[in-house]
Amino acid sequence: MSYEYTVLFCMSFGVSYAVTPWLRRLALCLEITDRPDARKVHTHPVPYLGGLAFHAALVVVFLTGILGFPYLFDDSTLIFRFLVLLVIAAGFQILGILDDALHLRPSHKLIVEAGLSWILVQCGFSISQLTSPF
Repeated sequence: MSYEYTVLFCMSFGVSYAVTPWLRRLALCLEITDRPDARKVHTHPVPYLGGLAFHAALVVVFLTGILGFPYLFDDSTLIFRFLVLLVIAAGFQILGILDDALHLRPSHKLIVEAGLSWILVQCGFSISQLTSPF
């Protein structure tokens, strides 16, 4: 394994590890939590916003890879696709945060998700094969 991938892995882990506790405190402070009720097994509020730590790590890894190790990308089309993916992932992340904070209607979320997915398809992203571990 080349050192570039080790660097990117360590950066991803480090960003996630550093940002998660801060986001947990922020979610508790802003009361962006999943509250216990009769249908849930947890007995205390569970903070949301964990996906934001994952997204922060994704942004750092993508940008570090593109800017720090450009030779890993064979052409500018691949860099464009990574940037499109990063922007669309940010859209999904924002939608998730808004849903956690405001409890959006499922139909509204579906419309935004379909629109973001449509943009991905228009930019050449597709699922060519589905597999099952069973």
